Amino acid sequence: MPEQKNLLENIWCGNVGLAMTYWVYGVLGGIVWGIGIFALKLDPQGDLMQLVWFLFAAYYFVVYVGIWQAANKYIGNKIWSILAKFAVIVVVLPVTIHFLKWAVTDQ
Repeated sequence: MPEQKNLLENIWCGNVGLAMTYWVYGVLGGIVWGIGIFALKLDPQGDLMQLVWFLFAAYYFVVYVGIWQAANKYIGNKIWSILAKFAVIVVVLPVTIHFLKWAVTDQ
């Protein structure tokens, strides 16, 4: 019998399915995060806000890897796996560039 994986492992490995990973954990998850962050009304420079942003980034790191992996495993129309990967690139590339610029200039 195969070892049971927890939800995070299943998302990470792309085992949840492309539609579920993209729409539920990606899009709907982003809405929930956005409402939660807005509702907390945290000090933008505070330690708690930094923790929230770290957790947000960690969550989306797992989700975006999961979307990519689920797209690799997707057996339906190839355009959906291509569009899902494109969406990940469109979101992750600017964030990565912004982070790298920040990391280089903040030393």
